[in-house]
Amino acid sequence: QGKLIGFQHAGLAFLDLRFFEDPRSYRLATYPPPLPDLLAVNGAGPLNLLDEVGYPQDRRVTVEAVRYQFWGPYLDRGVKESPASRAPEADHRTLLVVTGYLASETSAQLRLLAQVAQKGGLAGYDRVLVKPHPDCPVNGILKEVAPDLKVSVVQESLSDLWAQATVVYTANSTSASVEAALMGLPVLVHLVENSFNFSPLWGHSEVVHVATVADLLQGLAYPKTAAVRNDYFCLEKGLPRWQALLRN
Repeated sequence: QGKLIGFQHAGLAFLDLRFFEDPRSYRLATYPPPLPDLLAVNGAGPLNLLDEVGYPQDRRVTVEAVRYQFWGPYLDRGVKESPASRAPEADHRTLLVVTGYLASETSAQLRLLAQVAQKGGLAGYDRVLVKPHPDCPVNGILKEVAPDLKVSVVQESLSDLWAQATVVYTANSTSASVEAALMGLPVLVHLVENSFNFSPLWGHSEVVHVATVADLLQGLAYPKTAAVRNDYFCLEKGLPRWQALLRN
């Protein structure tokens, strides 16, 4: 009997069609799609995408991205001063691999990495850290698809791992790719064969998507810093937008 507020809490992917309707359907007088009274959107990046797909402007509001508030101090000073973007020591290069929540996606991502390692593509890195999604452990997958791959599986939070990374290789579906880009790191996003590109960084300049051994070899050898707008997520201190929304 009250107000229903939906919250778009992570990244939003252009080709993840579960989130979108034909824009004409929003204007149907009979049987329109079920929508919350308001959709709380966590920043300019997802908001621009909702504009493109015709989501009703009067049924959405921008709020702070509460799950990413730890970024605030870094972005206040500018990405160039964040811990993750400090120049790494010349003799210490780390590849951070962030996997997804699907076993099939994770298997394909790690299999491609193992194939690149066999080609010598990891020779320029002193260590490879694998951060698994909590819903998809990787130890069994590594034994199956990459038994000879020399990696360390880590469980620290991503906010602690960005400062250790030189290059980040992410699963296609994870919004961690946006986090890495905002932290000023080179990002390589895995593309799953015979699937849509569900990456929230689809279409962003300087973000490299890799589908083949040649793609990943090139990306690891010549990493490019990703370019993502600093206001992709709303990070205002004190959550004033959320407070105003919940008071009304």
